[in-house]
Amino acid sequence: MYTITEIREIVSNCCFEYPHEKWNLEVKTDGSRSYLQVHVPYGRDSETGLPIDWTGRKWMLSPHMCKNEIVTTAFKAIMTAMEHEVREMFRYRGVSIFNPHMDPDKLVDFVNNPANMQARDDVALAM
Repeated sequence: MYTITEIREIVSNCCFEYPHEKWNLEVKTDGSRSYLQVHVPYGRDSETGLPIDWTGRKWMLSPHMCKNEIVTTAFKAIMTAMEHEVREMFRYRGVSIFNPHMDPDKLVDFVNNPANMQARDDVALAM
């Protein structure tokens, strides 16, 4: 079992360098649970281009994790945060159509309308 101090030491050996931004991997606690979180204190807002301080989702850590699981979780946290940014920045006709901030209930309504679906002629759509 790893203590929170040992987990922080393991994570301190991980880093991700992104041009013009510092991506930090932080280990914090929420009550008795520990978690890892990406923190970018000097990022850029994908809509406005203005500086923004942002954090990624929380990745729960168990004291029973082995070192490989902790390091892999740090990698996954970076990959997921980067995917989030890519989804915000990718545009089709000037619109961020894969934006991760969309309302899932509104997406269900959109998908449930057959007029919104598209596929090749030789592929049947499952609905």
